[in-house]
Amino acid sequence: SPLTEVGKEGQGDLVNNREACLKVITETTWKAFDKASLALVRSARPTPCVAGAVCDSLLQAAGDSDRNVRAAAASALGELVNAAPQLASNAMRDVLTQAVEHGNWRVRAAAARALGELVSAAPQLASDAMRNTLLQAAGDENSRRVRQSAASALEVVEQAMRASAASTDTKRD
Repeated sequence: SPLTEVGKEGQGDLVNNREACLKVITETTWKAFDKASLALVRSARPTPCVAGAVCDSLLQAAGDSDRNVRAAAASALGELVNAAPQLASNAMRDVLTQAVEHGNWRVRAAAARALGELVSAAPQLASDAMRNTLLQAAGDENSRRVRQSAASALEVVEQAMRASAASTDTKRD
């Protein structure tokens, strides 16, 4: 196992030891990350400080090189915005919209679901770019789950955009 290799390397070569440790973390803890992040997010009403720190960490994790970490982070961001809607942000929207275009179907599906949750919590964040990305994902030939997640999110985004347009029209009158 990679963990055994870390122990065999000794303490003299810290660079290789560090790289081996990072490999272990990357390969074996994404599930723990997913469970821990979701448990924290689902905890009864996280305080603003805790929720903000979790949000920052999840935004960073959404750009991780490991697809499993990215998918877990996207899912957790969706859960977080449900628990703490005040954390919805342009940064979250941009990270999730970009993740919908990722090469891995799990990342795309998780990001699409999270975008739907984001816009449910903060309809003002719906955008044409998000809509277009979700439209493309809704036609994904390779993954039924991506299509379903994107189609559901697309409904929420389009509803938010219609409501915004109607509100703007009413203000003009």
